[in-house]
Amino acid sequence: MWRPLCPATLGSRCRGGRVQVRLGGRAGPILEVPTDERAGPIAWRRFLASHAYPSTPRAAVAAVVCRTDGLERRYLLAQRGKAPRAGSWSLPGGSLELGEAVLVGVAREVEEECGLTAATLRWHPTPITATDAIFFGEVEIGDGDPEFHYLIAQCFAWHAPGPLEEAVAGDDALDLQWLSVPELARRASVEGLLSGGDVLEVVRIAESLIECGIIAPEPS
Repeated sequence: MWRPLCPATLGSRCRGGRVQVRLGGRAGPILEVPTDERAGPIAWRRFLASHAYPSTPRAAVAAVVCRTDGLERRYLLAQRGKAPRAGSWSLPGGSLELGEAVLVGVAREVEEECGLTAATLRWHPTPITATDAIFFGEVEIGDGDPEFHYLIAQCFAWHAPGPLEEAVAGDDALDLQWLSVPELARRASVEGLLSGGDVLEVVRIAESLIECGIIAPEPS
């Protein structure tokens, strides 16, 4: 789904250590990627795999972080600072890095985006479900391929707020909020949270697992 505009020898169309690559067919957008004389199709594919219009779905993680210091259980949402759907709200998370275990990756993302660590989090030992996040861009690529496609492992953690640490937005999170399930349902229907139905569904799955005892009770 990509086509280099430069010849294989990286000739005159390449400038400043970069090469132009066309995504999709003749009408596809042109992307400039870094390269050198040793770079070839594999290097270009690896670069494109970290950007929009991937050739395969990308692995990602998200965190259902719950606190119980109020009248109802509340769940942590992060306002996205970058595409897809910058400015909207979702569960905190991000891409899984090569060689990174799921729970290691989700703990890293929560620390980067929310400032929470093992000091106040207790993680359920396995993901509680998996979801897709598929977004189509304004420019149609090839046969209508999605601009972004993530397969997300949804993980759960209890959070014990207190003097040790509080959630603070960082990295690519613009802001954070704690919402109960009824509040989340209202926000999803009125404001259109990022994958609002999936966010609410994942939180409801967590609620069901808590109620039936599959997720261990919050530590005292």
